[in-house]
Amino acid sequence: MESGVHMEKRYRTLLSLVLLGFVSWWLYLDRLNFIGELRYAGTKLWITVIVVLLTYATDNLEWRSNSLRLATNVVGVAAGAFIIGWRFAALLPGVVFLRKGSYTLMDRLRIFANYVFTYYCAGIVTDWLPSEMSLLSVFLYLMVARAANWLLVDQIGHGKSLSQLFMAENVLSLLLVPSYYVVTIAQTDPHRVFFLSLPLITLLAVREFLKVREMAHQETRSRKRLENINRDLEKILDMMKLIRSSQDPEKVFHNLAKLIAQTFGYRYALLNLFNQVEDRVERVASWGISEEDFKRLKENAPTVTETRALMDPKYRVSKSYFIPEGAEPLDEGEVFFGFYEESSEENAWRPADMFLVPISDSSGETIGYISLDSPVGGRRPRIEEIRMIEVAAEIAGRIFEDSMEYIQAFQRAQRDSLTGLFNHSAFYSHLEKAVKADTPLSVAMIDVDDFKKINDTYGHLVGDEILRRLSGLFRESLRESDVIARYGGDEFAVILAGVVPKKALEILDRIRVKVEETDFLGIKVSVSIGISGYPQDGTDPEMLVEKADIAMYRAKSLGKNKTVVYEGGEENGAHQENRGDAIDREEIEM
Repeated sequence: MESGVHMEKRYRTLLSLVLLGFVSWWLYLDRLNFIGELRYAGTKLWITVIVVLLTYATDNLEWRSNSLRLATNVVGVAAGAFIIGWRFAALLPGVVFLRKGSYTLMDRLRIFANYVFTYYCAGIVTDWLPSEMSLLSVFLYLMVARAANWLLVDQIGHGKSLSQLFMAENVLSLLLVPSYYVVTIAQTDPHRVFFLSLPLITLLAVREFLKVREMAHQETRSRKRLENINRDLEKILDMMKLIRSSQDPEKVFHNLAKLIAQTFGYRYALLNLFNQVEDRVERVASWGISEEDFKRLKENAPTVTETRALMDPKYRVSKSYFIPEGAEPLDEGEVFFGFYEESSEENAWRPADMFLVPISDSSGETIGYISLDSPVGGRRPRIEEIRMIEVAAEIAGRIFEDSMEYIQAFQRAQRDSLTGLFNHSAFYSHLEKAVKADTPLSVAMIDVDDFKKINDTYGHLVGDEILRRLSGLFRESLRESDVIARYGGDEFAVILAGVVPKKALEILDRIRVKVEETDFLGIKVSVSIGISGYPQDGTDPEMLVEKADIAMYRAKSLGKNKTVVYEGGEENGAHQENRGDAIDREEIEM
């Protein structure tokens, strides 16, 4: 799907081509008069050169003050219209092809088309007036040119209403009227070329006036920004006091999301922490988002790797990241779309805009981020606003560190205390997520052969050390993306995402051989491994574990120290029989 920016650019290009076609047709119909003006320009070559140079010079004087745009090349074009002819003058904007700046050829073509149409409209209107009405002709030429330019650039190009027609732009056109009236009545004066300096002087005077006015506006804006910064700092201090008064981490995070959203004027805020161990973003708290949407966001959270990829330097603003709509493809399951104000302004917030403010710990390491959406004012954030939000994010980082016991408790709840591997519940959580991804995977159940005898012979401390060393061996032998868990007792479970059982058999059998060849405190250790595959052996976590379990007990019944892939004909009864035999032989603990 094309972004709104690309669609708008295509529309403006198409409009420019239509305008060029219209003007070309018009020029063809009026070709005799146009040729006459060209011949006249040739007889006044030195004046023509001066007019062209004046147009080029004033075209490169174009400047912008906030959203104010002045088509300054009117100074040169109007001179051509009143001295040589309006048809010739309408093509003078061809100097845009020599304009300084990094414009593409299509950009220059579009600008040229807009100007040609603008000045042709002005010329056609004034052509209806008798030659003796020179003052009215000058007035109408400049005002019609201004109106046509507003229609093409401001109204059609940027969607601005008539109420947004800037007075300063009209003032320039009005101030040029006396200058060009003098130029028109001095046609027979031998020094008439010097009168062309009058419009240029007028333009430079208006330019300096607008610069002074802009400086005054900037001072006013700076004063208001300082007032806003002081107000925001007071709010941040209040935020710190309120948050630190609460001891419950969940309440702290909720208040933090709420206060950041309300302080800085956003309808939605989402606090996220990086779970580096599992490469997953943890949705910690939100504001303005319904419980149902927050639950969906938690279930479909992106990975830390994916999120860091979004934090590309090209999107960096201060220490934060602003990703405009259409810049990156979005997974609608991972993002939230709420209420947005419609606006045609250039800096208006778009529904798919993303604003991410990193949260760092005291060492400067990024541990998460704040995602803000739908500003109440309906516009994208300014740099000073971003910096104030970053101050709040630093406070959030300290709060997260102070609440690290909560985070550590969360991570401990996912880990086995003896081996550091995922525990039983975390294993099923990962397997459920892997199954939802609907891509091939293998599940392996690994049981230590005769582990009860090891415990009985050497003691539980030795048995625990063997389990720790086995865990380390599994971690070294498998990919970082593979999930390894202590399923319970001396039993381990593995999820191999993107690996079919046949390939998993090769990988896990190498691990089995490695275990057999490793010296564990002078004790020989072996494992029996069973493998099942998604989707052929089951489409839910319990079924996959059950089939891997059946294959593992099949390996036991074949004499242990084997790796077996589940075969579809095996029954649950065989599984129970194998498990019962193993218990009788004291191969597994109850």
